[in-house]
Amino acid sequence: MATAEEGFMKKLAVYATLAVLAHAVIVVWHLFVLAKIPPGLTGQQLLSAAIAINVVPLVGLAFLWTYYPRLASVLIFIPLAAGFSAGGFEHFQSDGPDNVFRMAATEWTLPFTISAVLLAVLELCGCWLCILMFGKSRSGQFQD
Repeated sequence: MATAEEGFMKKLAVYATLAVLAHAVIVVWHLFVLAKIPPGLTGQQLLSAAIAINVVPLVGLAFLWTYYPRLASVLIFIPLAAGFSAGGFEHFQSDGPDNVFRMAATEWTLPFTISAVLLAVLELCGCWLCILMFGKSRSGQFQD
């Protein structure tokens, strides 16, 4: 019989899975939109960035569902925290052209802003879920 803590850990795993998968989709959309804003990205740059940003959290999900929640939480946390830090600075604090408050108005400005905000929210939520999973996980907790 599953305990309340095991049920809580399963819920955290489901929420983390949803956060990582949604993050992967929004990253691809964000990069697509970024390619439309001059100077834009090449197809090779888009593919490289999408793979680099998404592969480690997706590997973390595999570990999460194969009973390694602590390792999974680290593998998911690090890239999401790095993305939150870098994206948060680049898109909300810097004086650069990718700052959502200073961008030149184009048809892609609103989608870019929405994707940047969604990424920040998903990265923050994903990091929080990883912290909870890391702190609460014990060996064998995901086993039925």
